[in-house]
Amino acid sequence: MPAIRVELFKSRTSEQKREKVSEITEAFVSPCAVDAKTVL
Repeated sequence: MPAIRVELFKSRTSEQKREKVSEITEAFVSPCAVDAKTVL
């Protein structure tokens, strides 16, 4: 399983970071046909 590392500017709010994590997770799990709950 690939590892994805994302670094965001400190000026981003926690909510913005959570939103990006959710978007990146969805972009990964959809084409890989895996359940988002299995992504760490």
